[in-house]
Amino acid sequence: MLNIVGDKNTCSDWLNQGTGNAYQIMSNVPIIKETADPSVGASTMAGDAKSPINVNPNGAFYNGPVAPTVGPYQPGSFGARMTILIHELAHKVLAPGMDNRPVIENSNANTQLVLQHCRMVIDQWSFILNK
Repeated sequence: MLNIVGDKNTCSDWLNQGTGNAYQIMSNVPIIKETADPSVGASTMAGDAKSPINVNPNGAFYNGPVAPTVGPYQPGSFGARMTILIHELAHKVLAPGMDNRPVIENSNANTQLVLQHCRMVIDQWSFILNK
């Protein structure tokens, strides 16, 4: 994850158009498990660099029993996990175009925005790491 947001690429360029430094924020943000509805991969407080990213053990991050796909990625896969974490980081840095209202339709549109900016680098790292 830190390689994705720390390297110079379309994903980090997009994230760093928001507030703060995406690499520094991701380096310091706590990531904790918090049980939620299986449709929720993770959550965070938008614009708050210090609040945790809460990943749902019943959701797509961990391949919960009824977890949805994350864009083109299967639940629990490297691509799903990176997309979920970048999605939450994009809320933290208020990346351009992110809708920070907590409505599922906005979440799906936000995931598509993350994929638009970050899918190529997620797929590259997935290949490099053979994930």
